[in-house]
Order: sequence, then C-alpha cells, then structure tokens
Amino acid sequence: MERNLKHALVTLALPVLAVAGAVGLVEPLRGVEEAVGRLSLAGPLVLAAIVSLIAVWFHRASLIYPLTVVAGGFVAVHLLFPDGPGKGADGQVVYAALCLLLPINLTVSAFFEERGLVSLPNLSRFAVLGLQVAVVALIAGGASWEEAAGYLHFRLLPPEADRWTYLPQPAMGALALSGAVLLVRVWWRGSPLDAGAFGALVATAVGLHMIGRGAAPALFFSLALLAYAVALAQETYRMAFLDELTGLPGRRALVGMLKTVPNRYVIAMLDVDHFKRFNDTYGHDVGDQVLKMVAACLAGVRGGGRAFRYGGEEFTVVFPRHGLDHAADHLDRLRQAVASSGFVLRGADRPGKRPKRATRPAADEAETVGVTISIGMAEKTPDRPDPPSVLKAADQALYQAKKDGRNRLRSV
Repeated sequence: MERNLKHALVTLALPVLAVAGAVGLVEPLRGVEEAVGRLSLAGPLVLAAIVSLIAVWFHRASLIYPLTVVAGGFVAVHLLFPDGPGKGADGQVVYAALCLLLPINLTVSAFFEERGLVSLPNLSRFAVLGLQVAVVALIAGGASWEEAAGYLHFRLLPPEADRWTYLPQPAMGALALSGAVLLVRVWWRGSPLDAGAFGALVATAVGLHMIGRGAAPALFFSLALLAYAVALAQETYRMAFLDELTGLPGRRALVGMLKTVPNRYVIAMLDVDHFKRFNDTYGHDVGDQVLKMVAACLAGVRGGGRAFRYGGEEFTVVFPRHGLDHAADHLDRLRQAVASSGFVLRGADRPGKRPKRATRPAADEAETVGVTISIGMAEKTPDRPDPPSVLKAADQALYQAKKDGRNRLRSV
C-alpha cells in the first residue's frame, strides 16, 4: 500500500505542478497565440489518439472512456465557445451542462472495471455518454432552454462565489465533490490511475474556466490527457516491476538494478523457514499473509538496502556501496524483527465481514505462530566478479544457514 501510494503521489504531483506552471504562462503566451492557433484543435486530438492507442496496447481499454470525454469536451469548447459562453442556448445550457457532466464522467470512469474494448459493458458506457450528448442537444434546441439554464445556473451561494469565473455554481460543486472522491481513492488504493484522473480533473477545470482566452483551453485539455498518459506509464511500471502480492519490486526490477550496481556491493538471499509446511498446515491464503508480513519488514530495511521479491518464499536484499560488516548489522536486525513479529491465526469461525464493534478474540479463537527467516549473504570479490556469481554465493550461504538450524545469518 505504502509503495503504491508513493507511485500515485508522483503521478498526482506531475500534472498538478504542470497546471500551476501553465497558469503562470498563459498571459506571456498570449502574444504567440496566432502562431499556435492552427495547432490548437489538432494537438489535443492527436494526443488523445496516441494515448488511447497506448492504453489499448497495454490492455487498459477502460481509459478510452475518460480520454474520449476529455477530447470531446475540448472539441465542444473549441468549436462552440471560442470567445466565451455567450448568452444564448449554447452558452447557457451546453457550456453549463459540459462543466457539470465532465467531472462526473471522469470520476465515474475511475470506478470502471477493466473490460475488453468491444465488450458489452464498454459499449454500454459509450451508449450512456452518447445519450448524455443527445439530451443536452435536445434541451438546448428546445423552446424551454431558458428554464433548463435556470437549473444549471442555480445559486446556492451568494453571486460573489462565482463572479470570478464562467463556471456555474452547480458545476463548481460537482468539481469539488469529484475532486474529493478521487483524492480519497488515491489515498485508499494508491493507484496511479486514480491520481491521473484527479490531475485530469484539475486541468479540465482550469481549461473550462479559461475559455475565450485563445490557446489556453487547448493547453489545459492537453495537460489533462498527459495526466492520463503519466498515470498509464506509472501503472505499467508497477505491473511490470512490482510484485502484486507483496508490493516489493520483483525479480525483473532486481535484474535491472544489478546491471547498474556499483563496484562494491553485498547481495543477501532470504527464505521463510518451513514455509511449505506452513502452507500445507494452514492453507495458501494464510501463507500469502505471511509473505506480506515478511515483505513489510523487508520494506523497512535500513542501511541503504533495497529489498526485492525473488520468487516464492525467497527474497533478495542488495546493499550497494557497502561491505559485509555493514550489511550483516542491518540484516540481523531484520531477522530479529521478523522473528519477534509473530503471526496471529484467527479461529475457523472468524466472520467473513469485519464486525462493527471490535472484540478481543478468545484464547481458543486466535493462535500466534512464530515466523522466522534464514539469510545468506555474499559480497563482490575477485573470485566473484559479477552479480550472478555473488547471487549464487549468497544462495549457498542461505543453504548453510538452513543447515545450521534456520533463523540464522550466514556469509561466504
């Protein structure tokens, strides 16, 4: 969770900082608006197409919907409101509805489960989006559009609250609520895609606010699309290099790191003692929880060590720029931390859902079992000049630690 949250916060920071910087550049860029005017329509659409193709390539077809929403919103702004909303049906109904529906659609799309591009659920989503467009067009073209505009511009707060912007108060409320929902999801799930959705929401809000200001909407809607692109890159990295169960970097990340390791380093191999017997006795679900507990301890290793899940119940810790004495001190602390943690087994009658009121388990409902790890470590020497040979030596030291009785640290 913690590592995922870090990736999400990086994704969150990039578009927000980009929006903040772009806001400061809008006025200086007004002098070159004529030069970039021809690109102001094509740029965001080409960017949306590129990001969509990348999303399909990496099996993230659910992103096509929010990308379509952002691109479609920009086309509406660019074609219908080049000089601002205006006082007619388009400005009072279409623009207000766009400002209201766009954040709602971006937020709802963050909850979509991944489906195939041409699957029934995915096609149904686009059917609902098309229905929204049709309803807004019918209202704007009807005789009672002024009545609808009254609802879309309803003021709950004093006029001073929205006098500084074109955005109506209902739309401002939708933006605030959508932003809060997405921030909660970022904190709870730690997903870069949720962070990207929040960045896109911020960028599109600024773009809608700045309609009628030349190339400014194109700039901010492009930033919204880039927010999804950054999120997709972060999510792809997480899937490729982070272990799904433990959240630690996986073996692929270890191989990449060992290609750039400095001249001096220590590699340690760690193994959960009696893990097969533990799995056979208590089940694979409990075994997975044990691996998560051990990984949580490994994630807190000190002394510059970097932990990886090697595979199964095996883990690896690399200490770049350090020798055996330094690594041994921190690895032995790690071994003791795992041994002192213990693992609580719940009774067979544990409820499927968490009860509303927490109760202390009875003595026959909970059992604490010991979990220990064995560690073998090795450093680079003239006889072991490269990472594969050091890794092999560390594995031999691990075998010796298990032979000596387990819950031990050995080196070669």
